[in-house]
Amino acid sequence: MLRNLTIVLLVLTTAACEQDAPGKIAQAGVFTTVGALRTWRLEPPPPDTIHTVTRRIWWGSDADFLGVPSPDGTQLAHHVWATGDIAIRDLETGESRSITQNPMPYYPGFAMFPHISRDGSQVAYVWWNSETTGSSELRVAGIEDPDPQALSTWEGYLNPEDWSPDGTQIVARRQLEDATWQIVLVSARDGTDRVLKQLDWRGPSNMRISPDGRYVLYDFPADLENEQSHDIYLLPLAGGPEVPLVEHEADDLVLGWAPDGAHVLFQSDRTGTPSAWLLPVSDGTADGPPELVKPDFWNANPMGFTTDGRFFYGVRTSSRSIRIATLNPETGEVVGRPGSGTMRSNGTQMWPSWSPDGQSLAFLVQGTAPNSTPRTLAIRSQATGEERHLRLPMELFYPSQPRWHPDGRTIFVRSQDRQNQYALYSVDVRTGEVEPVFKHPPSKMFRTSFDVFPDGERIVFAHTREREGGLFEYRVVVRDLTSGIEREIYSIGVGETMQIRAVALSPNGETVTIWQMGREDSAILVLPTEGGQAREILRGQLGQHDWMRDGRHLLVRIYDGEGFPPEMGTHLVRVSVETGEVVDLGFSMEMAGQLKLSPDGRLLAFIDGTAASEVWVMEDFLPSRR
Repeated sequence: MLRNLTIVLLVLTTAACEQDAPGKIAQAGVFTTVGALRTWRLEPPPPDTIHTVTRRIWWGSDADFLGVPSPDGTQLAHHVWATGDIAIRDLETGESRSITQNPMPYYPGFAMFPHISRDGSQVAYVWWNSETTGSSELRVAGIEDPDPQALSTWEGYLNPEDWSPDGTQIVARRQLEDATWQIVLVSARDGTDRVLKQLDWRGPSNMRISPDGRYVLYDFPADLENEQSHDIYLLPLAGGPEVPLVEHEADDLVLGWAPDGAHVLFQSDRTGTPSAWLLPVSDGTADGPPELVKPDFWNANPMGFTTDGRFFYGVRTSSRSIRIATLNPETGEVVGRPGSGTMRSNGTQMWPSWSPDGQSLAFLVQGTAPNSTPRTLAIRSQATGEERHLRLPMELFYPSQPRWHPDGRTIFVRSQDRQNQYALYSVDVRTGEVEPVFKHPPSKMFRTSFDVFPDGERIVFAHTREREGGLFEYRVVVRDLTSGIEREIYSIGVGETMQIRAVALSPNGETVTIWQMGREDSAILVLPTEGGQAREILRGQLGQHDWMRDGRHLLVRIYDGEGFPPEMGTHLVRVSVETGEVVDLGFSMEMAGQLKLSPDGRLLAFIDGTAASEVWVMEDFLPSRR
């Protein structure tokens, strides 16, 4: 059910690798990079900017910016992370009322990306059914009298982006079976659609319809090998060729179209940091140079304009990062205070993974731009603190879960490719060269978790397989990487409510644990990798887990709260694989996330920090409002 959640979303030179002697920069402990570098010169910032006013209007763990303000700016349509619903928040009282009203969290489905019509009477959103896979619905509901109606069903992603000014059409982006994208115009009356633009496997990050209803404003990468190279275009709704509006070597992203119709707001890093710029437009072309209206526009996500010229946007304020704790390898108890496991780099760090010798930590880094992908694989030396950054190719849609090969020279990463296939890739830690290991078609989605056997010749992984009627089953299989032969060792049948979230191998590779989640709680099962009966050893509000080096105990994160979904905080426990006995280790963490033990059991790398968002409003920057 969480396959489409886009929140955003969270990751050192190995001693086993031959490498050149480090230069002075590397010796000083600063980043060295393998991959594409910026090839254009930064522009100097303007000598002064206008007096833009910004105000924070909603913050905290429940704040959400994956929605839009109402035209008059008194309400927000937003996603409710606790239940998967769409709600309308009154910005004066702070109260929210649900539009979709799930009877249980994320069941029978979940809704995201709401967009309010220009007259403020309706909200369009995408709906995913929790019991089927691969399809989405474009739905519309009334703001005051919710009665959700499905306009269109699509076997893939179909996300609404904006309403036409007269409320009769919705511009959306949808993905085809070959993983290419289309910009489509959907009738708000009967769901019929018209393709405005066929794109390749790269999609726009944001789209808006002009106030006069003539154009769709969208951004798109100009460089096939660099996703941070967006230019901005105007696409006529009546047909005809598109018009380039912003062409620059920097990364330029659509923020919104001002209600006066004479200005486009966009984000650009042309002066070195993400900033908001205002471009005058007239009759479908630029009508002068852009003006800097908000410098240092970090971690911002566009929401939309109100009719009086205010611009709403969200900011990710999470402090999520990788930390390292020293453990007693026999008991698992934490010794001393945890320290930072990575250098302070821009972006979110996720998926820590120790090298076989325990001397290096690999992790993924997600950029700060909206809808960015964790495109950087970082490798940090424990001895020197030096980090190397390997740039992953755009062939990998959303790479995750790096795992070292036992030889210490290769890291496996799982991801989707351009053909919408789920695949395992190998990354050479010396050169950064990436090669596919194997791929699965969309009907067999390798999208959950995997682990590598100590011999390096096999992996165990969980995947879903689509069955008749759009339903699917979960399977855990052992795959021989040379022959490609797969052997099923566990499955969850069609129609059952449990989902497999992760698998982990014991140090000797003879046993595997399976973390599966239901509607109200989750469980950890254990079974031999050669096959046999699965045995439950723990049930409750469970998070990620890993094996201790003795092969007889697990370290498990337990949520602090009761009910479902539980509170974000977690604490660490030791669990006996044989008896299920649980020992609280007295170590608390502010949030949930991955954790990984070093091979000697003395270092625990884990995700921690705070998860929070804020909604801001920017005003007095349009010429008519100054």
